[in-house]
Amino acid sequence: MSIYRRSIVCIVAFAFIITALGTVAFAASWPEPSPADVKNIMPVSEVKRGMRGYGLTVFHGTKIEKFDVLVLGVLKNMNTGRDLIMVRVGGGIISSRGTGIIGGMSGSPVYISGKLIGAISYGATFAKEPVGMVTPIADMLEAWDSNLPKHATGYSSAQSLPEPLTIDGATVNKVEIDPDGRNPRGIDEGTLYMRPLMTTMMVSGMSQRGIDKLADILKPFNIRPMAGPGGASDPDAEIDSSLKPGSAVGMSLASGDVDLTGIGTVTYNRGGRILAFGHPMLGIGAVDAPMTTAYITDVLSSYYSSNKMGASIKTVGRIFQDRPWCIAGALGASPKMIPVTINIKDEAFKRDRVYQIKVINHPLLAPRLIALVTNEAIYNIHPTPGDATAEVSYDVIADQVGKISRSNVFFDPASVDLQTTMDISSLLQLLSANRFQPLDVHSVNLRVKIWDKRNTATIDRIFVKKSEFEPGETVDVGVVMRPYKAERITKNYKVKIPATAADGKIILTVRGGATPAGMIMGSSAAVLAPSDDDDDTPVSSIMMPGAPGLATADNVRQLVSKFLEREKNNEIVLQLLMRGTAMNIAGEKLAGLPSPIADVMRSSRNSGLKTEREEVKEVYPDDAIIYGTARLMIDVKKKRLKEGKPAAKPDSPSITIDSSSDTSSSLGGTDSMDLDLMDFDSGGLVARDDDDTTLKIDDLDAKESASPDDSTPTTLTDSSKKDSESAAASESEK
Repeated sequence: MSIYRRSIVCIVAFAFIITALGTVAFAASWPEPSPADVKNIMPVSEVKRGMRGYGLTVFHGTKIEKFDVLVLGVLKNMNTGRDLIMVRVGGGIISSRGTGIIGGMSGSPVYISGKLIGAISYGATFAKEPVGMVTPIADMLEAWDSNLPKHATGYSSAQSLPEPLTIDGATVNKVEIDPDGRNPRGIDEGTLYMRPLMTTMMVSGMSQRGIDKLADILKPFNIRPMAGPGGASDPDAEIDSSLKPGSAVGMSLASGDVDLTGIGTVTYNRGGRILAFGHPMLGIGAVDAPMTTAYITDVLSSYYSSNKMGASIKTVGRIFQDRPWCIAGALGASPKMIPVTINIKDEAFKRDRVYQIKVINHPLLAPRLIALVTNEAIYNIHPTPGDATAEVSYDVIADQVGKISRSNVFFDPASVDLQTTMDISSLLQLLSANRFQPLDVHSVNLRVKIWDKRNTATIDRIFVKKSEFEPGETVDVGVVMRPYKAERITKNYKVKIPATAADGKIILTVRGGATPAGMIMGSSAAVLAPSDDDDDTPVSSIMMPGAPGLATADNVRQLVSKFLEREKNNEIVLQLLMRGTAMNIAGEKLAGLPSPIADVMRSSRNSGLKTEREEVKEVYPDDAIIYGTARLMIDVKKKRLKEGKPAAKPDSPSITIDSSSDTSSSLGGTDSMDLDLMDFDSGGLVARDDDDTTLKIDDLDAKESASPDDSTPTTLTDSSKKDSESAAASESEK
């Protein structure tokens, strides 16, 4: 019986403790409390002003040291609806070197009467007096909840202090959290502005140029990257892989030949599960990132914000949550990263190297970080400006789609590394942001070859032999190109008009694969603005030429397939923009449908039907990288039966010519040239440009070019018809 009563008393006492802990600013109960937690933790409700305690952190190497802590008060609902504990710290180098609270102390556990109250997490800029904030440990335990609720990551407004404080000779009545830190204010009109201690991202294997780019990527997350060593400065240092409270700990975004690791401090360790930092690193929720031990080289003292200098040492587990109040991880299993292999061969400098880097597998970060480390790898091998051409081939292996392979050629006169990652970055963004399903990227393999040369050309003009063609006819297109600092050259290509093409004008466009898509779409939109009279399809609903058609994809495989159809920079594209529209059903384009069928489908009540401007495209490879766009109008006209034999020449001008094409069109493609530059010579039709260079356009006969085309329909008026009949009768009588 006594045993039963003692059990009841213990249960009631335990329930009382849990109820007391439930008074913290957390709507739900304390997630997964354990007897060890109850024994070792002091709830924020018991923390009072004037209490003294100590904290633990690493100031040098891997040795955990103590520092003093004085509680200044508890600020209610200060941190996303949760409480914060305001403290003043001191002792050790904090006092001797006047560092203030140091970046990298994030997560340093604070104890009062031997019980953990929370982690150092906030500090003030430009404040030499070491005043900061502690995140209560109860809020950090939220990261271990198996049913994590969604919380806003905003911050509350200014809160009044229980009593005024004197900091750096100024009286402080209020405290406000400034998470951006873009315009650090320190103390302003009686308000002390604090922000999360900036996580120090130690970077190795990257130039300052790359670190600056990384800073732009990480700026929204309040992370400042700094150049650091690639490993422990003291190889004989004792490394404790158990990550005790106060140990330096790292969360890596990339590791290997390029290492990006944010360093902070372990707050709590319960059976190999870790809580650290006391504030988010990125604040992106569920993650799978390496958790590492770290070595602290020294502390960099600064009026603005002091920071620890250090490096990651060894991966000992994985970070699985990046929450508003801390990061959480577990010792043991390693994270699933994206292995990136970059094989670079520089023919100019006779250098080659293979980079092996693992990048965090997160859709917000992986595409940009892979592009960044690729840029850096190329820059390290080819750092000097000058004409350079790079051939880039890559293989990406991802769920659902398997292996994706593509190659392209890039040129830049100053920084070729900036151009080379455009393709791979676009693909990774496409995979991570696709609207169909989550995709894991398993690996990325890039091969880059660099030459110190420039092989580029610009499309100058295009021409055709005639302006009127029949459906099903092949159009011979002459393309005049101007290579860089060289004489113009002319190349001939072909594109076939569909046999189902309707009568009327169509647009012939020739463009280089390196022409920016915005220029293609913009110029095409200008041409298409006046819609055809007999086509009621709204221009706004038509995909413009040059668009890769990604919006019409119906699944991931189609999305990737349409991406791979994008032209390469060293290709020439011939495109006929037809008058009709093509149907798109479930991502598949149905072109060349007979009009009755197209009309029935267009009137369908099914919302899944989409329309695109019908087009024909031919792509030709070239040795050079091609820029520029040229276009002209050509007529499509079916041949009538009566047009088989040419009409007899009339003796009188009563016979009139009725042509659907204008004068410029009948001259055979003069849309691409000014008429005042056209001329005839004994050999045929030629064009003269500004420098009076004569370009012969094929072997057009001057007489045929000056007369109406044979395919131009002729119409006899009533009077001329009677005259012809009378003449025929007279001839018969004779």
